[in-house]
Amino acid sequence: EIGKYDTFLEYNFIDVSKGDYGEYTALESYSDRLLAFKHNLVHIINISSPSASGWFLEETVKHFGVNFSFGVTKTKDGIAWVTDDGCYLYNGRNIINLVDRKIAVSNASFTAINRTWNDWYRGTAHIKDAMLGYDPISNSLIMMRSPNDSTLLSNQAFVYDFDSNGWTYHDNIF
Repeated sequence: EIGKYDTFLEYNFIDVSKGDYGEYTALESYSDRLLAFKHNLVHIINISSPSASGWFLEETVKHFGVNFSFGVTKTKDGIAWVTDDGCYLYNGRNIINLVDRKIAVSNASFTAINRTWNDWYRGTAHIKDAMLGYDPISNSLIMMRSPNDSTLLSNQAFVYDFDSNGWTYHDNIF
């Protein structure tokens, strides 16, 4: 209700996708879009109308969901998130894979470093819940291993520089 913050009435909801199941894991807004994350998908909801009755589901992107809210962050360029197969950015128009052709997926792929996406993301304990943060001073994403990860890879991170569109791998960031 307008002017009644933190009030959630039974009839006050938006049915984004009928027949959809699963709980939402993260919610973030950018421009006039709302990104609603589930484990296996992302709903992009157009909220440009001043009335909630005018909001509508613009797109559902399957296989791009997140497991935890700490895998999503807002940047000046859009909403970034990390999944099993990459790090993505929604810039208000489309979704860009930030690791595509920049970080090797597996050992069979080209790699200039000895760390591949599969090795790093899954870790030695196979815990798949990487953290993502944004540093506005350097205009960089910082992608670290799980907060629950106490393995050999817990202090290793990838840093994405929005100015150069490049990744840096740190083997002892903190």
